[in-house]
Amino acid sequence: MGEAGSGMRKLRAGGLLLGLLILAGSLGLPAFGATDLDLSNRIQIDGFSADFADSEAVFFLNEERALLEESTQDSKWGPFNDVNQIKITWDKDFLYVALDGYIGDGDHGNNVILFFDVTNWSPTSSADDGMGGMTELTSWRRNFVFSSDFTPDLFLATWDGNSLPQLWRYATNRDPVLEQIGSDQFSAVATFRQTASRRAMEAAIPWGILFFEQSEQVASETLRADVWGVPEGMDTLRFAAVITGGDDGTGGPDSAPDNFSGHVVEGSEQVLIDNFVILPLDGGDAVDHVPDFGIKPRARLGFKRRPPIKGIVFEFEDLVFDSPVVSPEESIPLRFALNMGPKISASQDFRTVKLTARIYDSLGNLVCVLYRDQMRNVLEILSGRRWEEDQWDGRDMRGRMVPGGIYILSVVSGPNLDRYSRAFSVVR
Repeated sequence: MGEAGSGMRKLRAGGLLLGLLILAGSLGLPAFGATDLDLSNRIQIDGFSADFADSEAVFFLNEERALLEESTQDSKWGPFNDVNQIKITWDKDFLYVALDGYIGDGDHGNNVILFFDVTNWSPTSSADDGMGGMTELTSWRRNFVFSSDFTPDLFLATWDGNSLPQLWRYATNRDPVLEQIGSDQFSAVATFRQTASRRAMEAAIPWGILFFEQSEQVASETLRADVWGVPEGMDTLRFAAVITGGDDGTGGPDSAPDNFSGHVVEGSEQVLIDNFVILPLDGGDAVDHVPDFGIKPRARLGFKRRPPIKGIVFEFEDLVFDSPVVSPEESIPLRFALNMGPKISASQDFRTVKLTARIYDSLGNLVCVLYRDQMRNVLEILSGRRWEEDQWDGRDMRGRMVPGGIYILSVVSGPNLDRYSRAFSVVR
């Protein structure tokens, strides 16, 4: 029995290896590749990504589920508007990236965007000051918002038929907040042309630009080369890609890796990007504070949640009051609980929604914002009442007690902007 079990394990392992080799071959990738001091002879920025190695491709087979990590058939606008693959590696001068897929099946000029979050994030730190969303941008305004642990600092973008991708950088301590990097400061080529196959967006991004000029070259005796130092708080890269329409304010039909709430056909719907690739740049070799060389990116990257992931959109089913009467003078607050659906199992503990709660008077005037774009775990919402967070003390935004009368509690969930409102009374 033990020998039979061992044989079956070997058979499954052999089948998995064969599947991966077939997958790598279908991607047209070289078999080997690692970060090195100089990759300029291997990586050519020409809009065709076959010179990246299989170890530099992000998405392969999820062997536990026997499914591809990034499907070529999951776009809500069909296979010709779909991110197929992201590839990434580096040398002493550049971060090299490529994105394969399709971004057009007509005259719409659809876009592809590759987001990079450079600054590290933790629940106790406010050091990460990247984008919370693209909804307020002047250039490249799109209907994408981001989870609190993924706030992109840069993005590389192009549109169908455009051969020169643009690189934009976001910095709240600069004016303007969003700045375009001059085309003479980096190399990039895109070859997307409607349904033409084997097309890509490629770029070589200098470390100095990626690190917001907070880095400088240092002489490494161990590496026998001048290399760019990794600034504090920038040793881990997080990234994700989306397909979007060409018009301002549009969302999109596909993201990679899969986000948690999925996408819809309607291009105007807001999309929350809350899943991403995690790739440490420094920390795995003997030379600290510089990018690691001689490593295979695929071997060390991870995901916030490993794809594939089925998108679930949560909607309000009920809004429950502890009591529909509020008395600020007697310190009786409005306490409420949310009920959302569909129900999920404990294994879906990564599911979140972004909530905003506001109080209005009977004329529709805004009285108070209880919280805005607060990320909540869905299982915690479904587990019961959360009076300690969901309450209002009967005071306006200036801290004044409001007059007696009828008021409205309105709660909005993202990314689908589902709304639920309920009236209550304030007595004085």
